[in-house]
Amino acid sequence: MPFRPLHVASASALIALSALTMRLAAEPQTGELRSERVEHVHRYRMSGRIRPFLVWMGRDNVGLARVTWRDDAGHRGYDLLIGTDPARAPRGINRWGFVSEQGTDDGGDLLALMAGSVVGSFAEANTDTANVSSGARLRVLRGRLTSGVTQGRVSQLVFPEPPTVHDLDRVLTRVRYEEATAQPAVGRAAADARPGLLTALADLVRDLTVAAGRSDAALSDAARRRVPYVFGRESYALTVRSARRVVVEGPAGGTRPAVESEFEIVTASTNARTRFEMTTGVDAALAGVPLSVRWQPRWWLEVGLQLEE
Repeated sequence: MPFRPLHVASASALIALSALTMRLAAEPQTGELRSERVEHVHRYRMSGRIRPFLVWMGRDNVGLARVTWRDDAGHRGYDLLIGTDPARAPRGINRWGFVSEQGTDDGGDLLALMAGSVVGSFAEANTDTANVSSGARLRVLRGRLTSGVTQGRVSQLVFPEPPTVHDLDRVLTRVRYEEATAQPAVGRAAADARPGLLTALADLVRDLTVAAGRSDAALSDAARRRVPYVFGRESYALTVRSARRVVVEGPAGGTRPAVESEFEIVTASTNARTRFEMTTGVDAALAGVPLSVRWQPRWWLEVGLQLEE
């Protein structure tokens, strides 16, 4: 059973944190997209907690995530749309991102979008939220991995009003017709590197799902894998810190077996590390499907996703 991937995007590019059928085309500098065969789509509810002082304060249903996985003549593709909904989030926070990955014969292509500014503290987040114009600038990264060589192009789109997580189609229309004029930043990657985090995560979760159906010992062995991937020209590695079989409540009620895992992203150039937790199903239609995700990108911020459908 193929993995239904989900992750709160790249640690270096998307903010804390589809029936979309588009993918990055052959030349990453053009932004042209084309349709591929959509296999599955899952939707998630977002919750968030902040800790401005010593006590956590949280709210449920402040945003959404939508995951799409596709097939292009045997090459897997994954899309992730994730973000807050200003109509429901405290103070109308508008933070969202989108990443699309598509495998090719000798690597893969990536398109990533990020709305809002990268902030490092609770005070900066408050300031940035008050600055409405910051959300009207959207950063675009086009990446390509070909036979161990990486390319990354970064550009920026400006909108009269800040687009939200509900405006992805409109944003992609702009991306499709506006070229990235910046020269590509070129780098090298491991020979077995994946074209993005979603693809690397898909590989690991597929192995964990199969192993969980066998035994605890098989699951322990599967948790030792380390998968390299790229984001733009930068190289990363995704590892499994721990994995165990559990029983959880299913999205439609009742209980079902699952794998509870902790993953770690390691930045090759700095050795910086980011961790996140994910629980995935192991049986029937939910085999390999993320049931819940938890990520704490800052000491004061925690983001959670829960499968809805």
